[in-house]
Amino acid sequence: YDLSKGFNFIYIKKALWIKNGNLTLYAPKNKEYVSYSIKRISEISVKFKTINVKNLQTDFKKIDIFKIDIEGAELRVLKCLLENDNHPKQILVEFDFLRNASLNEWIIFLNVLYKLKIAKYKIYALNYLNISLILD
Repeated sequence: YDLSKGFNFIYIKKALWIKNGNLTLYAPKNKEYVSYSIKRISEISVKFKTINVKNLQTDFKKIDIFKIDIEGAELRVLKCLLENDNHPKQILVEFDFLRNASLNEWIIFLNVLYKLKIAKYKIYALNYLNISLILD
């Protein structure tokens, strides 16, 4: 990528999700952490406006890098992302939920990785819970 002409990043003040509307996110148990989650891990919650990943793909005809760190919503958002034809060139994702994943969550995770492979993505970097994929 030629970054000599500056960055072309767009910040959207909404939670990325599989549909437009509102989403309740829950505060982390550890008060030193800042990431809220879709999993009910505390009684403290905040409602966020959401943007549907499919709308994002439609609004932006070309997405070079799609980086998500969305605390438990990764699998649902990636499955929704793959339903559209406008695939990003790169996907960078942290699968934070894998720290404490159930067997069912592991199965869903492996299924999403398989769907990414079918969509012609290859893993080019793997670092603990972070996976970087590139469209072949």
